[in-house]
Amino acid sequence: MSRMRRVPAKHGWLWIVHGWRLFARKPLSSILFTLIVCGATQAGGVHPLLTLMAVILLPGLLAGWALACAAAQRGESVPVSLLFEGLRRRFGELAALGGFNLAANVLVLVIVTGLGGEPVRELLSNPGAMNDTRLAEAQGRLLQALFLGLLVAVPVSMAVWFSPLGVLLGGVRPARALLDSLLGMARNWPAFTVYGLVWTLVGVAVFRAALLALPPMGALGVAIWVSMPVFVPSVYASYRDIFDPPPPVQS
Repeated sequence: MSRMRRVPAKHGWLWIVHGWRLFARKPLSSILFTLIVCGATQAGGVHPLLTLMAVILLPGLLAGWALACAAAQRGESVPVSLLFEGLRRRFGELAALGGFNLAANVLVLVIVTGLGGEPVRELLSNPGAMNDTRLAEAQGRLLQALFLGLLVAVPVSMAVWFSPLGVLLGGVRPARALLDSLLGMARNWPAFTVYGLVWTLVGVAVFRAALLALPPMGALGVAIWVSMPVFVPSVYASYRDIFDPPPPVQS
């Protein structure tokens, strides 16, 4: 990666605007990429081995999508093959990021279930069995376990956020990409606060609309995947704004 910038809080909104503009340049490509990534992640639910494969390959697909955003920004064509270009160019390093993310999430799960004990394990495996009385009795232990889990999960998520783009677009090694991502998000927390709030409002609006026709889990899936064609380009826009100053996001 190149030098790291601090940007104003309003850039959190501008990243989304720029993501929308990139989507508008190649809407069919973005929608097709979303369907492919969605299919890959959904296929992971068929078998545990497919789940592992999906988690390990996902950073490569997201890096390829960012490469497609760069091509769209330059006014070039965006073939479907670009989605897999990251895996072709730097498979081992991008797969290592997926392995790191998988191991970190397993660690978070171990922390939460270990500290939360039987109530957490029951809540994860059979939430319907937890009545209000049992939930109230275990509340303190549950909150402690979730808090400590978040202490690990939040910095891990921050480190993983930009790392696929750092490896493929920035040309750095996975460990450096993880560190740069963590520092880049930490130094620009005001912009990411705005960014997160806007996406939360969008997600809630889509979720509530989808609830009119779907059960809660189905509506949640719709809220996630409907946002994806603009969300990934907005991540690319934020990466360029923070790590690659020319050209910054413009108002």
